[in-house]
Amino acid sequence: MTCNQPQNMSSRQQGAVTLILAVIILLLMTIVVIYTAKVGMLELKSSSNTVRAKEAHYIAQGGLDYAVAQYTASNSIASYSENLPLSTSSPAANFSVNGSSTASGFVQFRSTGNGPDGTATAVVEEQFGFIPIGGFGNLPPLMANGDYSPGGTMTIIANPNGAGDGVPLSGWIDSATPTGVSSFSTCEQDEFLFGEGNTTGAAASKTAYPNDINPEFYTCDACSCTTTAGAMCSNASDLEDGLCEDFVIETASTAVPSTFENLFNREEAYWETVFEQAYQLDDCEGADSLESLSPDVGSVFYTEGTDYFNRAPIVWVVDADCSINFEVGTYEHPVILVIDGNLQVQGGGIIWGILYAFDRPDDGASIDVELRGGFKIYGSVLANTDVDMGSGTNLLYYAPRILDKLGNNGSGYYLPARKPGSWKDY
Repeated sequence: MTCNQPQNMSSRQQGAVTLILAVIILLLMTIVVIYTAKVGMLELKSSSNTVRAKEAHYIAQGGLDYAVAQYTASNSIASYSENLPLSTSSPAANFSVNGSSTASGFVQFRSTGNGPDGTATAVVEEQFGFIPIGGFGNLPPLMANGDYSPGGTMTIIANPNGAGDGVPLSGWIDSATPTGVSSFSTCEQDEFLFGEGNTTGAAASKTAYPNDINPEFYTCDACSCTTTAGAMCSNASDLEDGLCEDFVIETASTAVPSTFENLFNREEAYWETVFEQAYQLDDCEGADSLESLSPDVGSVFYTEGTDYFNRAPIVWVVDADCSINFEVGTYEHPVILVIDGNLQVQGGGIIWGILYAFDRPDDGASIDVELRGGFKIYGSVLANTDVDMGSGTNLLYYAPRILDKLGNNGSGYYLPARKPGSWKDY
């Protein structure tokens, strides 16, 4: 008789081992699936929580910005709360802001933001102060963090005290590269108006403007510096070689300061604090309305009852290329005109006040600044880039009365500024 029991037993044992291994693998796979699902759910919840936290943070920051805007407009510290139409769910997104004075003289705002589903809350806090701008009478007629390229017939009326009492200053620039100059001259206002050759013929005709500070302010279309013995610089080559004493050209010891900081009394990195307070325009159309550049655009700052009355007269053309061949502002209503796109001022372009060509640091693009073809600027030109003053008969006229008016007749204006390092979140 043949015995097969050991072989059958071996087969049964192998089957049992296979079954046990299969069960173990299945259990491991089940554990992996369950773990993966739990991790996925945790990541989903974490991501959702992050979104809610960010929503609450941005709502709180928006409340902080809102409070600063209200404080700037009213000049009084208050508390604010608003519901926001971010969601139709209940409760609605909202913020509440409390304001208080600090011992150091700053204003502190603490803003609490609640997300639209009521599950997330964020708190941010920051201190603010007001920094004065003004004192524009110390500006030279031309100041550029870049190269200055004069051309055509260029006349500049100097600031008689721009480099110190009795020391005239026509410009402060990085460098000078004359191109196609037929005539270049600088002089002081009295020489321009009443010096040799400027009291007869067509130059005898001058326009006087009302002034509560003597002497009166005059303009003269036919006057020049070239005919008077009082001309300070009458050769563009001398300017290029650094021989014109009324120009400061950058050296290791005479670096041109930031034009933005010199004008607005804050670092260029904080340009948005000025932009937020400016009268903003989307284009440079010369339409005769307050919504466009025109002679009337400055009246919003000098007319009682307007939203911008008695505020710093800053007009900011937002990210637009400008070609100006018309009048902007007036003697009575001068402006600080900021252009942050490509700029051309051409024949017929007359600007009363300060023209600032601003190459914004945040957009990565550079701008072209060309002033040519017969422009007249009564005040000052500043730029944080190169300036090309090309062909035509052009006049840059330092006008202290206009600059005084831009500075609120010596009282200055105040723009809000963040206290560095004071921002906190909780």
